[in-house]
Amino acid sequence: MGALSNLTAAVNNRLTTGLAKLSNVNPAAAPQMAGIAVLTEDTNDLTTKIAKAIDQIGMLVLIGEPHYVNSTPTAPQSGLKVNFAIAVGETPIIWRDAANLKPHCKDVSEYVNQLLAQFPVAGFLPLRVLRNDFVPDNKRNLRELTIEAITTLNPIP
Repeated sequence: MGALSNLTAAVNNRLTTGLAKLSNVNPAAAPQMAGIAVLTEDTNDLTTKIAKAIDQIGMLVLIGEPHYVNSTPTAPQSGLKVNFAIAVGETPIIWRDAANLKPHCKDVSEYVNQLLAQFPVAGFLPLRVLRNDFVPDNKRNLRELTIEAITTLNPIP
């Protein structure tokens, strides 16, 4: 796999396992985290999986496709400044329970931030969480995190 695929896979694994572990390790701080769908944009049948996560589970974390700027275009090596977005979406009427134990969208986005800030991915400098923005939406609560990773690619001889 290439560097960008490895980055996406590492982030997916970190979020999938990290959000589930929060429920088990510290239920008071992160109650009812289990069950949150974590998807990547390059998943097969993404539309169906998003619909299921939003309409049946009520909470979704979607990892966007990375894109980059080559900060050293004339050098032998490519210095890539990679950015990607992570959307956290909640349909409150489906996700939240009567006891209000499940975390809200803004809380889940904070957990995502904590899981990824300075997270080491092989071949990259530690990840940086640059932003966590509220995105207005009439049907759900939606937040978007902007993540940055920096790497160097050597030329193929």
